[in-house]
Amino acid sequence: MRKHNSILALAFLLGLVVSTSATQKSIEGHWEGVMVREGAELPVSLDFTNESGRLAASFNSPTQRAMGIPLRNVSYTTPKVHFELVGDATTIIFDGELTIDTVAGQFREGDDRGTFSIRRVKAKPPTFKQEEVSFRNGDVTLSGTLLLPSTEGPHPAVVFLHGSGSEGRYAGRFLAEYFTRHGIAALIYDKRGVGKSTGDWKRSDFNDLAGDAIAGIHFLQQRKEINPRKIGIYGHSQGGMIAPLIASRSKDVAFIIGGAGSAVPVYESEVNSLTNQIRAKGISGNELAEAIEFIKMEVNVSRTGQSWELFDAATEKARNAKWYPMLHVPAKDSWWWAFARRIYDYNAADYWAQVSVPVLVIYGERDLYVPIAQTISNIDRALAKAKNADYTILVLPRASHAFNIEPESGQPFEWWHMAPGFPDLLTAWINQRMK
Repeated sequence: MRKHNSILALAFLLGLVVSTSATQKSIEGHWEGVMVREGAELPVSLDFTNESGRLAASFNSPTQRAMGIPLRNVSYTTPKVHFELVGDATTIIFDGELTIDTVAGQFREGDDRGTFSIRRVKAKPPTFKQEEVSFRNGDVTLSGTLLLPSTEGPHPAVVFLHGSGSEGRYAGRFLAEYFTRHGIAALIYDKRGVGKSTGDWKRSDFNDLAGDAIAGIHFLQQRKEINPRKIGIYGHSQGGMIAPLIASRSKDVAFIIGGAGSAVPVYESEVNSLTNQIRAKGISGNELAEAIEFIKMEVNVSRTGQSWELFDAATEKARNAKWYPMLHVPAKDSWWWAFARRIYDYNAADYWAQVSVPVLVIYGERDLYVPIAQTISNIDRALAKAKNADYTILVLPRASHAFNIEPESGQPFEWWHMAPGFPDLLTAWINQRMK
């Protein structure tokens, strides 16, 4: 649940706009090019817009599933161009210069350096239709985007669920657009309390979030472009855990795709996740054993709200340990403790045992956050108990929790990229089931 992903995973959180002078050569438009680091190229594109003297930009990288990611601290003063791609752990800072119709310069991400070059080109016309929409779950208004294929409907559709944290609609944008090219509509929306949606996910539980998704399904059922009997859900990570809960509560779910969602009690998954994260950073031996004991104590306090005095003493003792800063222990007055207590006893396996619709669940071989073997075993038993006649469980080789292929230590640098064939697998599976 508490994890630290790559730079693009949560870059959608903020988009900051700034003023630009009317006397400058315009930077508005669509730009395409590459980022280069250690000889490895990453194709990217950017879109600059200017409305009423306010400059903004967004970032795209299909190989990293980034579409329309808002950039932060965008500025342009002839010929200097600056913008930042802000993630949950690091920030990529770009500084370049505009010459005729090319912007070239350098970027930095921590101690890493590289170059980038983008050229103004004519944007390709969209291959889909989109509409800003909103729907309600009780007193919460969810705001999002409905993406529709350009072909005539009614279409099957997918409601995208959210991962942990303050996830907005941009997290599902790449797959949503991809689905439309294969005749599948998609609803992406801002999590409650994020972007344009009201409410507060930090003060909610999984039942609240499940209710939001069910409201999205009911919204789609009213649209003439959508086949009301062919609406499914796609959830990754936390969304993958909540997906069977949604299906257990609503008979309107036609199918489920679950990605990297654990099926053990959340508190057990959290111990596994935090342990694997610090082990991956080189903690081993006695240090690892000490860290694991601390992690178990922290998770127990989160789950029960008890034994704070013992945990405070353990925290003071651990502050100088090498592994302690890696855990990012929340402050005592953080919202996290109350939120964790609401969700830590949740076990997705209980709800998979109530799912009879077609199911596709996918995991990455190198997932640090989910106990893969136990999760797969639990889901397999649960779906068998439900007498589900159509379910598939797959593991993607070399893939991480986010279904990316990451650079390997000791090997030449490569940009992380989406596992080959992943989006085609999803679209083929949906269209086969929804014929």
